[in-house]
Amino acid sequence: MAKELTREMLWEAGAQFGHQTKRWNPKMKPYIYGEKNKIHIIDLQQTLWRLEDVKKLMANIAARKGKILFVGTKKQAKWIVKDAAERCECFYVNQRWLGGTLTNLKTIHLRVKRLWNIERQEKNGELKLLPKKEQMLIKKEKDKLEKFLGGIKGMKELPQALFVVDPKEEHIAVREARKLRIPVIAICDTNVDPDPIDYIIPANDDTSRSIAIITHHIADLYGDAMGIKMPEPQFKPSEFTRRDGDENRNSRGGQYDNRRMSGRNERGRDTHYSHKAPNSGKEEAPVGTEPVATTSAPSFNFNTINVVDNDLEKTLSKLKVDELEILSEGFALPKAKKAEMVSELSKHLTIVDNKIVKK
Repeated sequence: MAKELTREMLWEAGAQFGHQTKRWNPKMKPYIYGEKNKIHIIDLQQTLWRLEDVKKLMANIAARKGKILFVGTKKQAKWIVKDAAERCECFYVNQRWLGGTLTNLKTIHLRVKRLWNIERQEKNGELKLLPKKEQMLIKKEKDKLEKFLGGIKGMKELPQALFVVDPKEEHIAVREARKLRIPVIAICDTNVDPDPIDYIIPANDDTSRSIAIITHHIADLYGDAMGIKMPEPQFKPSEFTRRDGDENRNSRGGQYDNRRMSGRNERGRDTHYSHKAPNSGKEEAPVGTEPVATTSAPSFNFNTINVVDNDLEKTLSKLKVDELEILSEGFALPKAKKAEMVSELSKHLTIVDNKIVKK
């Protein structure tokens, strides 16, 4: 069952931090509580109220046995979106959005069919009968199809809702959903135009903890409505540091946007608020000293790794670079080339009963 979100939980995840005041979209003014050190502070009470609206939508979707399409292609959202969608048995896009994914679904189905055919040939051993060069080309084609279409292989019809992390980044997906009148749920930061969004969730859409806590809550709401018994998240919000996502934060002009970092260590200074929404009698979100973020690195669910020939290095070599980086962070190892990360991780891990465990 979905755990009830509180303002304290959102606050600890850093969901209240908006963009620098100079980067804001005035249409987000109703969702902004105030300003601190030239950074907008999002009204988390508004976030909770909006999530209640999403809960009602999930009940309607469940009544129609519909599915949700989760979309998040930026680095800090990719694994979270994939994990959340798989937990609630829905679909996801965590690589570049292919134009026409919704509006030209027939063509997408043809590419998915090609992927299924390659997998069938691979399973039946038909590919081994082909020349090695042709095998290599087909495998390359399969990897590309799996990368972009792997999350929507089973999507035979249009989804009943689209959940988006950062609609400004995923504007093509939002435009296609609007054209087909598919409800759009989105995490909207203070730089977003909320007009195309049906269900606005005002929150920080740049840090992994904020993205994770909201995305998994959406998945939990859907799972509860559908009566699905869901596993625990592979990457929990508490396992990310506040810095996740901020290191790669780039504005569209290519300049580093450190609006979350400025003033974080300036505790004790007087806080000035502006752009404050009119008082409507609603409870206001607290603004004060930010809780100290945890510094533990994300953990990895070793049970999800398929051991190859009881060989540790061979198994690690099969993992993607992003997965190896997450494993390396768990042992405080620096990011490096794939071969170097495999070599270093082999010193800290071993295989017992065909499972990877820490030494």
